Amino acid sequence: TIDIPGHDLVSVGSTESGAATAFTKLDPDSTRTADVFAKVTGETKPDSSPVGASYAILNTGSLAAAIESNSSYDKPAGATGGDDARFWHQARTEEGGGVRVAAWSGQWTYRGEGAPKPESGENLPWAKVVVTPDANGDKAVDWQDGAIAFRSIGVTAPGSEDTAKRVVTHIPFNFASQATHPFLRTLDDVKRISKATDGLGQLAVLKGYGSEGHDSAHPDYGGNYNKRAGGLKDLNTLLKEGGKWGADFGVHVNATESYPEAKAFSEQLVDKTKPGWNWLNQSYYIDQRRDINSGDLAERFQQLRDETDKNLDFLYIDVYYSHGWIADKTIQAVQKQGWAVGTEWADKFERASLWS
Repeated sequence: TIDIPGHDLVSVGSTESGAATAFTKLDPDSTRTADVFAKVTGETKPDSSPVGASYAILNTGSLAAAIESNSSYDKPAGATGGDDARFWHQARTEEGGGVRVAAWSGQWTYRGEGAPKPESGENLPWAKVVVTPDANGDKAVDWQDGAIAFRSIGVTAPGSEDTAKRVVTHIPFNFASQATHPFLRTLDDVKRISKATDGLGQLAVLKGYGSEGHDSAHPDYGGNYNKRAGGLKDLNTLLKEGGKWGADFGVHVNATESYPEAKAFSEQLVDKTKPGWNWLNQSYYIDQRRDINSGDLAERFQQLRDETDKNLDFLYIDVYYSHGWIADKTIQAVQKQGWAVGTEWADKFERASLWS
């Protein structure tokens, strides 16, 4: 890992007119906000140690700056957990008096533990700063101008350009061998929705497309399709024909737990001392680091990619808890194959997820 404490990328001081900061962390609790807005004055209290943030914008009365980074912690925990320290910031007393607040990038991972090779190309450590005057034409400079400028350097979720077109999202559900939504019935539903909405775009997320339905045989992404729902043949018919009616398709998958009935299940894949969800069968937590480093995760998703029509391009990744390098490598693996992503919780895969 590479860590450069205090490499101030941008700062503002109390002697500068209009100096202020805007920091936030990821918090999926909608009843509160993690946003922290503050003016920087001579009365600003110095921080005894750096404070973490997921986003950072600083401004004076004439300029605003935002920063972006591919900071990634190999083993995030505590203050660095939850993408909470992608950036660090700290208020310090200046020698000549006054207070200055600076922000810099968090730690980078050059080679995660057990990785077969170090990072290269666009995955090498980087950080960017964008500086702007009044960007929204309101004749004032504040954090909003920095946020607008941030769009030019911020990491964009692949597939986000299609979100506005997907007006109707629906989740056909098969569970416990019942096949209540066979693939060809779902195709009929797609047609009905299209007719009822004058052809508005759809996203259908197939929950229970594999094995005996939802939460069966994870993580068999390919090669183990729900025969009771029509199998691979009817699935591909749905994907291909549904596209003619303005529907895109995704599937509900799990990269956290495995069930013993899965073809992929093994004592290498899981930690048998760590049981997970248990209703149709007892699941066990996947050794995610080994799964990434071995290439097995990417291979399983590639099988799904190869066996299904190209109109299946969205993965809803369920119950994903991890942050840091393991999560980043998971996203890189699926994005390389052309998948867009959604998640259960808004603070997971945050810069890749289209919805949660």
